[in-house]
Amino acid sequence: MLATRLVTAAVLSAALFAAISFTNHEAVRVIFFAAFVAIAGLEYIALRWRTIEGAGQVMAPRPHISREHSVIGLLYGLSIAALAIGDAVMSSYDESGLAFVFFWSILSSLLLSVWLYLKEPSLERATSKLINAMAGFVYIAIPGIALYRMSKVEITSAPEGIGVYFCLAVVLMGDTCGYFGGRLFGRRKLLPRISPKKTLEGAVCGLIGSG
Repeated sequence: MLATRLVTAAVLSAALFAAISFTNHEAVRVIFFAAFVAIAGLEYIALRWRTIEGAGQVMAPRPHISREHSVIGLLYGLSIAALAIGDAVMSSYDESGLAFVFFWSILSSLLLSVWLYLKEPSLERATSKLINAMAGFVYIAIPGIALYRMSKVEITSAPEGIGVYFCLAVVLMGDTCGYFGGRLFGRRKLLPRISPKKTLEGAVCGLIGSG
């Protein structure tokens, strides 16, 4: 598990540096953030829907990725594209792109509601899935939008993209300290149904690391 995490971090870090600090093409940055928001959203919705469908442990076995998960992940990722289009079309307003994001989120939610209520025989399950799908815009798309915007902030005498690198460093320290702190000191389970290996001690170590 640790080796997989390190290899993944190395590959994604190289892609991040290339997309933010070593290219002058804005389209590359948009594609990068849109792709990873979509991937994160796909994983998020697959885990959430597995819980809704009554699975006892969401981590074992790994949830099957279906076509509907991919569609919802794509909707999340296109929020970045909506922001970029808004910024390009209405460049005279600093926050104009956010109006496009808001419109895209509302439209996606309406389409998802029609799709889910027609597809799911259970009204309760359809409602639960819709709520989780809409929550993904807040939990996945908005942080992705914030990171995309921060990657464009220019600070005098600082490397390009320093804002997003700082944010990711905080997350990296929290994740690393939480992982090793949990392995060394973990005794009390945090939320076994959601993530069986997470512990209260690991969560405290992660908070200290991020701080």
